[in-house]
Amino acid sequence: MDRISQLPDELLLKILALLPSMKDVVDTMLLSKRWQFLWMMVPTIKYNDTLDSYSKHKYGSFSLFVDKSFSKHEAPIIETLLFKLDHISGCGNIQAWMRSADKRCVRELIIQIDTLTFKKPVSLPWSLFSGGCRMLVTLKLTNAVLVDDFTSPISFPSLKTLSLESMKYPSGEFVKKLLSNCHVLENLVVEQCHVDSVNIFTVIVPCLKSLVMKTLNTRVGNDAQGFVI
Repeated sequence: MDRISQLPDELLLKILALLPSMKDVVDTMLLSKRWQFLWMMVPTIKYNDTLDSYSKHKYGSFSLFVDKSFSKHEAPIIETLLFKLDHISGCGNIQAWMRSADKRCVRELIIQIDTLTFKKPVSLPWSLFSGGCRMLVTLKLTNAVLVDDFTSPISFPSLKTLSLESMKYPSGEFVKKLLSNCHVLENLVVEQCHVDSVNIFTVIVPCLKSLVMKTLNTRVGNDAQGFVI
């Protein structure tokens, strides 16, 4: 341990970024005084509610950990911010966490919801799309609900990679508005599901370089289905 502690902070932070969850990162503060505050500067934050390291029998333990650790984190730039949720304790707090993320320089944001454990759909706050994350380069969303605010514009000035898997949208017009405001988008992944409220998924992005589109389930009814590219 003494040999590792003698490494420069930059290298130690890279090591911490490889750990599977933020709880593992925070636990390193107990190693010695050398490690006590390093976790606050790690550029990769992974909040993973699917790991056994959280006491799920105590309601709110995961949410409380996220609230406390995220508020103390001091890295000027967050390269990756991951929320992987499969426990009901995280459902009521995700909008507050997104508001906090809006105030940080996040480059990559990943939100994954396990629909088998969440009985109600999880809606993402409008602030995520209205210019809060101006440095966001990569956005990956899975199993969540997008909402529309007709009074506020969508703004992703730096977004180059967008992944939308099993998402639910307000309408097909919302999809057009979302993509049309990603002015430098280069990579798009779309995985449609039967509850996404969009029969015809329209993609009009002149700067696009890579496109992956998948359909999980066949819809019931006579409405036309497919993609317009």
